[in-house]
Amino acid sequence: MQDIGVDLAVWWKARRWVALLELLDQMPRTARWRAAMANDPEFAREWLAREQESGGDDEPPWSPPLTEWDTKAELAAEARDLLQDVVKLLVGIRHGVPTVQVERLKSPPKLGGKPFPRPVTAIEQAREEAAREAGRQVLAWFFPHASDN
Repeated sequence: MQDIGVDLAVWWKARRWVALLELLDQMPRTARWRAAMANDPEFAREWLAREQESGGDDEPPWSPPLTEWDTKAELAAEARDLLQDVVKLLVGIRHGVPTVQVERLKSPPKLGGKPFPRPVTAIEQAREEAAREAGRQVLAWFFPHASDN
C-alpha cells in the first residue's frame, strides 16, 4: 500500500508556502492554531492594517463553511430560528396592547432578528442568479424603455 500522506517538513523545505496555507485553511474553525493566531498581537496588528487598507469592501454576508455544516448544526440553527419566533410572539403578546398611557411613549421593543446563516453553495448562487436574470428578462419584456440603472 502506498503512503499518500503529506510530509509537512518536505513542503516546508521546498518552500511550498501556498500549499501549506491552503492546507491550513482546511483546518476546522476550532483548531488551536486559529485561536493562537487570534490571540497573537502581531497578527492582530497586521489584520487591522489590512482591514483599514481594504476600506470595508463589499464582502458577501458571512455563512458557515459547508464542510462544517452537519445535522447538529442544521438542527441547532432551526432551534435558534424557532426560539427567535417564540420570543417575537411573546414580546408581541406582552407589549401588544398598551394599558397605560405612559407605555405608548416607550419605543417599541426590538423583535426577533435574521435567521442564522446557512452555508451557501455554488448551486444555490447559480439558482439565484438564474432567477435574477429571469426577472430582468421579464422586466425587459414589459418595460423595454427602462434601463438597469
